[in-house]
Amino acid sequence: RRRMYLHPIEEGFYLSDEPGFYREGAFGIRIESDLVVQPAETRYAWGTRPFLGFRYCTPVPFCHALIDVSLLTPAQRAWVDAHHARCREEVTAGLLRHAARGGGAVGDAEIKADVERSLAWLEAATKPL
Repeated sequence: RRRMYLHPIEEGFYLSDEPGFYREGAFGIRIESDLVVQPAETRYAWGTRPFLGFRYCTPVPFCHALIDVSLLTPAQRAWVDAHHARCREEVTAGLLRHAARGGGAVGDAEIKADVERSLAWLEAATKPL
């Protein structure tokens, strides 16, 4: 089989992860996320070569209604919960920065209401599985 990639993944690379599932004639779903390659802390070492991992650059929670929790291992559930916690932390910080800048022509009251609605949605969307 011919190699698809000619260069190994290195720290600092930016790429997209797009796993999907399609049932012919029925439906399909794809999760698209942007990732950056970074050093990973692991329990074991492999010589002097460091292990690499990925950091999600797109802080978007996964839809709870589309997750069959019974199919996940405890480690997978913990990973989704940690992803949701990061999403909640990063997006909350951005929303609060937006609110602090004020509304300008839109108006501070409208911005505050939008931020409050967004925070309520975010809290529900990122609750632990």
